[in-house]
Amino acid sequence: GFTDLLQIDYSSKKGDGVYMEFKATNQQYGKDVLNGIMNIYNEIRLKRKNDQAEQKLAFYDKMIEDITSSLSQSEQKLQDFQSQNNLILPESETTYHFGTDKETEREIISLRDQITAHNVILSMVNDPSKKYELLPTGGDGAASSILGTYNDLILQKRNLERSATPDNIALKQVIERIENMRKLVAENIALVNRNIEKTIQTLQGLNTKSKSKLSKAPSYSRQYVNLYRDKELKNDLYVFLLEKRYNSAMTLSSNFPRGFIIDPAYCDIKPIMKKSLIAGAACLFFGLLSPTVLICILVNRKGKDADNCVTEEEQE
Repeated sequence: GFTDLLQIDYSSKKGDGVYMEFKATNQQYGKDVLNGIMNIYNEIRLKRKNDQAEQKLAFYDKMIEDITSSLSQSEQKLQDFQSQNNLILPESETTYHFGTDKETEREIISLRDQITAHNVILSMVNDPSKKYELLPTGGDGAASSILGTYNDLILQKRNLERSATPDNIALKQVIERIENMRKLVAENIALVNRNIEKTIQTLQGLNTKSKSKLSKAPSYSRQYVNLYRDKELKNDLYVFLLEKRYNSAMTLSSNFPRGFIIDPAYCDIKPIMKKSLIAGAACLFFGLLSPTVLICILVNRKGKDADNCVTEEEQE
């Protein structure tokens, strides 16, 4: 049969190389048979490869569709979490609120020190025994300006008192200006203190908000990390599926034969039934050789018999 004429051999079961041999009396027919077998093999392998690629493409398309929807939901959850809690990044928020908390505390302490200094000034302004004393300056710009003007009047009064009598008109005018300025200083300091108190209240509100944010930071950070990790995992899976789909599409578009022919089909000039021919030739050779050998043996034996007869006659 056909299978008896076809011989397939391979070096090992795990190897990729296959040797095929087909016995035929017609050289071109033998070549066509081997080439046809390779073409059928490549067509089957190519169809199988394309079927597998199409199945993978359908699978990856379905997975990409599902993961795209899931990824959009994860991104929306993360965005909603950040919007609801006024977060950008938990680490940045924590650093910001920690710095804000420390900064507001420093500002509050500084403002309270200003109020304390202003209260000292108010006590001096309202103390009759110190009504002509120089007032401490510094702190708020507006308060510092009016305090400087007040102190200039005090110094002017002291200079006039060295050379003028109590009834001196210039001295009386300076004293009158000092009295008026004292009231203005008291009102100005009180107004500045009220503004400082409002500022302190605002800073305390910010401080409270920062402390609230800091107290919730661990919970926010844990929730954010979970949401962010979920989004990143789905994003990585999405990229992985896109790469796999691209590879499958490339495989489907490739029509190169799966089996590569190392040596094209060729004819080896040798008998088809080599052993039978050799056996027949051997039989023919021995058939022709046997009579000749037999004749030689008979002729040789007759020669020996004739020699023996001659020897016997000579002896007689």
